[in-house]
Amino acid sequence: MSQRIVSMIALDRINRVRRRFRYTYTSVTSISMASSRVIMRLEVLPEAKKKITDYCSRVGMTQVATNSRLVEWLSQQPDVIQAGVLGLYPGDIRDELPFLILKHIAHAHRP
Repeated sequence: MSQRIVSMIALDRINRVRRRFRYTYTSVTSISMASSRVIMRLEVLPEAKKKITDYCSRVGMTQVATNSRLVEWLSQQPDVIQAGVLGLYPGDIRDELPFLILKHIAHAHRP
């Protein structure tokens, strides 16, 4: 299969994930618009909790502040970045995913 066809297939998959992700993300943002602050519970594996705790101890931040900044940063990213960070893309395109995302962002910002 030619590189162009593979790229077109991968971009089609990215767009399908973006459409699916947009609907779930919209419902979350509408909740946060209702008030100035929202409290969210996080469920993580014990190893992730330990790593966050260790990191917070090293840099002198609270876990609430760290997690708030992570969520805030993620919410400000384009939806293709959000989907990549959250692992929503199929495994067979993950190797070329950074290139495809950069290509998509560059195409979206053309005049």
